[in-house]
Amino acid sequence: MNPGQITFELLLSDFDLSRLPVDEAALKADGGLLASTVRAYYEDCFRKLGGSTAIAVADGKISVTWFGGDEKPAEAILNHAIHLLTQGEFHAAEPLLRGLLAHDPRNGAVLYNLGMMLSDQGRLDEAIESLEELVELDEAGANAWNALGIAQQRKGQTEQAVESLKKAVALDPENAYGLRNLAAVLAGKSPEEALPLFAKAVELLPDDPNAHIGLGQCLLVLGKDELADGVLKKVIELDPYGEMAERARSLRTRLSESFMREDSGASPNQSGIDACLNAIQIFAEANQEKVQAVTFEVAMLGRSGLGINDPTAKYTLKSLPGKFTGLQLVALMYVGLQQIAPGQDAGIDLSREFQIAQGIAGEPRS
Repeated sequence: MNPGQITFELLLSDFDLSRLPVDEAALKADGGLLASTVRAYYEDCFRKLGGSTAIAVADGKISVTWFGGDEKPAEAILNHAIHLLTQGEFHAAEPLLRGLLAHDPRNGAVLYNLGMMLSDQGRLDEAIESLEELVELDEAGANAWNALGIAQQRKGQTEQAVESLKKAVALDPENAYGLRNLAAVLAGKSPEEALPLFAKAVELLPDDPNAHIGLGQCLLVLGKDELADGVLKKVIELDPYGEMAERARSLRTRLSESFMREDSGASPNQSGIDACLNAIQIFAEANQEKVQAVTFEVAMLGRSGLGINDPTAKYTLKSLPGKFTGLQLVALMYVGLQQIAPGQDAGIDLSREFQIAQGIAGEPRS
């Protein structure tokens, strides 16, 4: 074989006709149409790689030869496929990866990238099959077992996922993603076992919000609320507008609410009543536009977290004069939402405090 070319062959019966832009029934009914469509498909796949491509469709098989003028054509194709994957172009990357696999069924890099791609697409049976082939190779390491464990967990195969992820960590105790993923799988049933794994993952991945949110949730389950709050603050700092930060804010709000409740939630909180009463009095002299401005400004400020257990008046607003405590701001948002969008979730339950404050203020209770 020319060192600058690579050839692979696939059975037509193994080809996923849904990849083609022509109706499957029409393709199956017309062999000539099928051959020309498959040929055009692979020509398009290899066009961006340059070189030239020879494609034949006959006797129920697809034969593809790429002449790249490179002494390592398989490596060139793989690098291009990986580039496509990073761009999210799975549809374009898959035929290249499957072609390489047909050329060399024991190519670990191809099996890994194909398995990860299939897993991310939710094609979990195919992903697990590819990754199980990968871990049988002598070259398979921690990343291979980690990828398999992720696919198994997504499939709901929790026990198998734990075993795979434990193998990943055993092969590489410093594999941060293996530690994080193993901890995430264990956290539901054994938070005590998950905690040190999350802690190690955070140490190795200090800028990873996923590792931090896992650690924070684990600390909450174990009743280590103050430590959890510090970790959740870090999540918001790392990714203030991301999904993990939103989850952290929600958890911190619930945590603050539990801190605030007297007698473990059995009684309304006096500070909360005072804050709601203050908000009612402020809004009593404000029009609807003013109420909206204050409410929305507090909501935006709250994205970075508000210390509702800190009695210090340290927050300022553009829409109102003076300084406020975190609890006063949360009460302003809660009371404001009751006026402009009754029933909307404010992220914290001040309903009892609000009703009592309404009674003190002489307002009809909602």
